Parts: sequence; structure tokens; C-alpha cells
Amino acid sequence: MSEVFGYSLGEYIFYGGYPEIAQHKRTGGAYGHSHWISSYRDSILENDLNSVHNIHRPALIKSFLGKCIQHSGEIIGLNQLLTAADSDYYFGNIQTLQSYAQLFSQAGVATALPAYHPGGARKRRSMPKLLALNSAFVSAARQLTYKEAYEDRIFWPRLVRTAVGAHLWNTMPTGSELFYWRDSQSKPPREIDFILMCGDRIIPLQICDSQASKAVQKTLAAFEESTGLKPLLVAQEGTELTLEDFFLKSAEDLLEEHS
Repeated sequence: MSEVFGYSLGEYIFYGGYPEIAQHKRTGGAYGHSHWISSYRDSILENDLNSVHNIHRPALIKSFLGKCIQHSGEIIGLNQLLTAADSDYYFGNIQTLQSYAQLFSQAGVATALPAYHPGGARKRRSMPKLLALNSAFVSAARQLTYKEAYEDRIFWPRLVRTAVGAHLWNTMPTGSELFYWRDSQSKPPREIDFILMCGDRIIPLQICDSQASKAVQKTLAAFEESTGLKPLLVAQEGTELTLEDFFLKSAEDLLEEHS
């Protein structure tokens, strides 16, 4: 992408790597990618989901997809989306939303990651982490310019995490699973961004600043004590794996090199 379209790393994260969006960047269309992404997302709903799976509540599934994208990177129960969302959700239920989330995963637009528990034991009721499967969905939904998004100290790290998670999901080999880890008992709760698992190969990944803060270091120590696993740090620079190198590798590459 950088060679063909002149994307920087940040622009790749913002625009999601879609070649069609590069045209808007070249012509100076600050918000053009939002329109293209919205049209693309609607075409997935209409052509890949509604027509194939005979969705009975198209307004509900569209609204729910928007909520999944809006809350990408957040650990949140589907019932919270159900009760806090607009009136379309009044006629829905948790089972319906769970089935829609599975359809989103199959269509490659969004997914709900389960929590990781050592030894394979999983709490059935643990809240999922929502993840848009392309960071452009998230940036387009906010309708920010690249400059506005990059300078937003709250939104930009969240967008980076979405891009990292989406890259792992989209490149992981068949039979792999993607999780997150959270220690809800600590104050504040500690969280590891992603855990990639393929058979007995496991790689925890934590996205951080160039120098991990004391809070991050405590999270890493707590996770290692709880699971016996040492997370791989990913940052702009100064870590074993930089963001740029990360996006040049597939999840299979990471499993081969670091597990």
C-alpha cells in the first residue's frame, strides 16, 4: 500500500488498506472515505447477509452492526447494547444479537472476542470484546479527517488497537482463535489486548506506547503470574515488534516466530 498509494503507517490504519479509498486521499477528499465505507458496509448487509440468510429484521441488524463498530475495542455485554440502544432493539433479544454477531464474523465486518482463561476453561457469561474487522469502518463512522483522528489522544490509540486486532483476525490460519484477557478483580481492571491461539501455540499481544508505562508493566506482570505467558509488546518504536513490522507479517508468521 505504501509503495502504490503513498500511504504512511498512520494512513494505512485510518483508511484500512482499501485501494478504492486511496483515490479520495489523492484528490484531497477529507471525508470521502466515510461515504465509500458506508456504501460498502450497506452492500455487505444487503448482498452478503440479508439476501443470503433471509434476515427478518434488517433495521435491527443494521443498527446492531453500527453499535459493534461504534464500540470496537470495548468489552461490553450484548445485553448492554440491547437496553441502551435505539428503539430498533426493542424487538430484539440476546439470542438474535448473538446470531447476528456470528454472521458479521463470517462476512468479515465485525466479531465478538471471548475472554481467555488459563487451561482452556472459559466462563460462559464473560462479556465479549467487540472488534470491527477493518479499522476504516471505525474511522468512517466517526467522520473525522485523518488529521483530526491522529491528533485525538483517546480515539487514535483505540483505532490502532482495532487495526491490530483486525489484522490478526484476517490473517490467522484456519483453526486459530482470538481472545482477550482481563482481570476484573484489580482496581482498575487490567487487560491484555489480544491472545492469538492456534493449537498449543499461544501469543499474547499488548499494544503500548514506545515505553510501557508503570500501569502496563503491572498488567504484564499480573498476566504472566496468572497464565505463565509473556506478552509480545507492539508499539510505534522501542519494542521487540514495531507496528510497521507487525503489519508486514501475517498471524501465521507471528506464530512461527514468537510462539
